[in-house]
Amino acid sequence: MLITALVASGIAYRQSPEYLAAAARKKEDLLRANAKAKEANERYLAETRKMAQLQREVDQAVKAAADAKVRAEQRKGFHCLNDIDGSHWDMQAAIKARLRNPGSFEHVQTAIMPAEHGEHQVIMTYRAQNGFGGMNVEQAIGVLNAASCKLIRLDVPG
Repeated sequence: MLITALVASGIAYRQSPEYLAAAARKKEDLLRANAKAKEANERYLAETRKMAQLQREVDQAVKAAADAKVRAEQRKGFHCLNDIDGSHWDMQAAIKARLRNPGSFEHVQTAIMPAEHGEHQVIMTYRAQNGFGGMNVEQAIGVLNAASCKLIRLDVPG
């Protein structure tokens, strides 16, 4: 009987105007909190999208700058030359093949011009033994493909 009275009083309380008003206030508070959380989530998502877009733009700018640097370096032509002595191996081999004594070849220096129309002009100064046993200093002029660094033409004096 006591349990029945407690249950009946609980049901009666839930139907009272005070309980219904408190439940309505609680429901409104929860709806307002939910709306605020939804707004905050939308602002966060918008900021996240904006930051992602900015990151993509920065990445594109960095990539463009790196590509421009590579193109500038390739235009200069130094990527075609040996890092150790600055020579071009294909050009050296072609010059040695034309010498009387290929073993006497000594590389002095190589100058390379910026690419024009996809080609680099190259001037190689070298020493080699002449027919009388003396050493001559000569220059050979070559043309390299700017993309592949392959020797296209070679003009050697004598």
